Amino acid sequence: MDFRYQRFIESNFLIKTKEGKVAPFIFNPVQDRYMIDLHATYGADLVGVRDMVLKARKEGFSSLVLAIFATDFILSRDPVASVCISDTQEETKKLLGKVKFFISSYAAKRGFTLNSLCDTSNARELRNKVNGAMFWIGTAGSKVALRTETVQNLHFSEGAHFPDTDIITARETYEGAMQMVDQGIGKIFDESTARGYGNQYQIRWELATQK
Repeated sequence: MDFRYQRFIESNFLIKTKEGKVAPFIFNPVQDRYMIDLHATYGADLVGVRDMVLKARKEGFSSLVLAIFATDFILSRDPVASVCISDTQEETKKLLGKVKFFISSYAAKRGFTLNSLCDTSNARELRNKVNGAMFWIGTAGSKVALRTETVQNLHFSEGAHFPDTDIITARETYEGAMQMVDQGIGKIFDESTARGYGNQYQIRWELATQK
């Protein structure tokens, strides 16, 4: 089985550990098992991933998804667009920080910087000046999370905690974002810790398990 994503991530990315140290991004047993399952289902290129993960805390699912998207940002010959939507502004910024850290570690290994690779690098968005790939973040509860263009990669982080606001509901956040990804292409990951019954993640989980 061709584990090209795993090989690239483990060879090129650094990660901040739970102990506050910086170390090579070597998959933990949970990440390793999950990657095996993804490859068995979707193949080496992970085309058409549509996956939900009901997770425990600190298992590294968010980091893994972001590393996969960062790999596409770097290696794709096409202008792949990736978006991550999380439950709070603070968490959303942390996720973008992880992506920047992955890409910066790759760049530093080759003697250049994140800013020399990107012609856009701000608090919400990255753009690769070489291939036109983009990565941006959004926070659930704000329509800023949704954009009109088509994207290829979509990551819902902590969907069970998405709020209903006067601006947009959790259901509308999900439905609006899903419309950005065409059927049969790209990757959609929906991962969250549990938060009881009645939230949109739980409703989507129940529907998915009935198929």
